[in-house]
Amino acid sequence: MEIVYFKADKKHSKKVFNKWKKTRVVGNVKLTQMTEKYGSDGLYMSGNIINGYIKKGHLREAARGFNTEAKNDIESGKYTLFAPDKRFKEGKEFIELAEEYLNISSKNPIFSEYMVRELNIDRRMSGEHKHSTTGLAMYSSVAGFMGGHIVLKVPTDKDNPVPELENFKRIKKSEFIKITEEG
Repeated sequence: MEIVYFKADKKHSKKVFNKWKKTRVVGNVKLTQMTEKYGSDGLYMSGNIINGYIKKGHLREAARGFNTEAKNDIESGKYTLFAPDKRFKEGKEFIELAEEYLNISSKNPIFSEYMVRELNIDRRMSGEHKHSTTGLAMYSSVAGFMGGHIVLKVPTDKDNPVPELENFKRIKKSEFIKITEEG
């Protein structure tokens, strides 16, 4: 197994990135409606499940239809989780809005998933990994938009070669790291 890296020129990257952003508009509108309605700082998600909304800081406020819990996170610090309670109308309303948002956003994937699908480079392979306890790791195709370029990281082997990718050129790992770290 080998990992190969690609980048697109800035003009093509901008065109594709803007096309992707248009697919996200409806989901972003729904997300904005939810955060404004509940005065929240964001949603608390686990995979494809919305567990509630969050507000920064440890708050003592109560919200009808929600159970509150103070939490700490290394990245975001202190926050309060407001988890919907299905026994109340307000909790049920939040769950309905959350399901609408998830339905919309599942049709409009994050950028990496979008690019992997568009380019038909969805690869998942196991390979050696020196820092793994088992010596093996799973590798998946990923994409990003960094420094004005679309960059790709694709696992491949002789049985699954990467097809020619129009508007992309193969780059060395060092160039990929430089682009993604300087972003």
